Amino acid sequence: VQRKFPDHWYIAVGGLLFLRFFNPAMVAPEGLGITTDSPNVQQRRALVLVTKVLQALANEQPFGGKEAFMADLNPMLEQNQQKYRTYIERMSSPL
Repeated sequence: VQRKFPDHWYIAVGGLLFLRFFNPAMVAPEGLGITTDSPNVQQRRALVLVTKVLQALANEQPFGGKEAFMADLNPMLEQNQQKYRTYIERMSSPL
């Protein structure tokens, strides 16, 4: 990915990690055996919102448009972009 899209490999790796692994585990922990209890409606909604924030960070895209109600979080996304990139570098580097 880095060779083909040198400016976008953080998005590719982060998108894979968050969209396919971390976010599903957060939204439906009972489905992966993380917990035996299912989150109630309010808890699940909160978990979905957390995953939206993480996915926006991974996609390096601020909130807007259909999720304008979350735009207040854009400064936090920007402040943590370098921490996110450092994390992705560590996760994608050989031991």
